[in-house]
Amino acid sequence: MSVLSTLALGIGLLAPPANSKEVAQGGDDQVVFSDQELLAYGDLTRTENGKVSYSIDIVVYDDGTIIPADAPTTLGRTNTSLSNGVLHLETTYCQNVVVRYNKTAGNTITRRLGYQHGGSQHFRVWQNHPIGSRSNSWNNLRLTGNVIGMMDVLGQGLFMTPPIPCR
Repeated sequence: MSVLSTLALGIGLLAPPANSKEVAQGGDDQVVFSDQELLAYGDLTRTENGKVSYSIDIVVYDDGTIIPADAPTTLGRTNTSLSNGVLHLETTYCQNVVVRYNKTAGNTITRRLGYQHGGSQHFRVWQNHPIGSRSNSWNNLRLTGNVIGMMDVLGQGLFMTPPIPCR
């Protein structure tokens, strides 16, 4: 699922994002944006100076999921390519965090996966990790600010993903 970056702002003075298209406009009170896999529905108002204010009420994803526009960012994904694999971070509604390492080459490592938020680091237990994909998850969190995925490898150090912003 993709997220319309403008929708993350919720309600405000907006213009349609450059990579989207306005699909339907019913009079001066309804607007629909499309960004491939999602639709956004809301109201629009024209101000005295000719600007258009869009108030987005809901976002509908291609799988049928309907989310209020002021809900936390629905899905964030980022990764870091390493010499023997890829470290992934995913957040859902800024309440669930999944850190996954997909090891594609090299010897078995001893590692622990974790995430950083608000200056605190949270890790799972040390595990041996041969070639393949393994993940750890944390649920029912209430995150704001940046979340960073981490992998601590015994004898090699700490590897991190770029941050995902949560509001």
